Amino acid sequence: MKTPLMCTALIALALPVAAQAGDAALGEKAFGPCSACHTVDPKGEDMTGPNLAGVFGSTAATRRTGYPYSDALKASKLVWTAENLDAWIKEPAALVPGTHMDFIGVARKPTRENIIAYLQTLAK
Repeated sequence: MKTPLMCTALIALALPVAAQAGDAALGEKAFGPCSACHTVDPKGEDMTGPNLAGVFGSTAATRRTGYPYSDALKASKLVWTAENLDAWIKEPAALVPGTHMDFIGVARKPTRENIIAYLQTLAK
């Protein structure tokens, strides 16, 4: 017999990881420093970094035609899932050695989770 607690636990396990963690509103604020290099306006141009509107769920180095992605990122074939974005935001060069992204990363997991939740709201 399943108890209400067991049912709640089963539902929680069935939810995507990203739905269980992160606050998009806090993530939008935490994204502030990222906006020095990235825009999120769907009609926005690329900057030093590519436009990130719709990045969640896409394959790395494929969305922005003409953007000079590094050969390392192109070869990675990463799909920008919550897990991969977390590793990327934590330390891009550790996930993809040879990347052009000149950013040391975000150490705090809650901050990364919030940024990921925000990026998910921009998915198309």
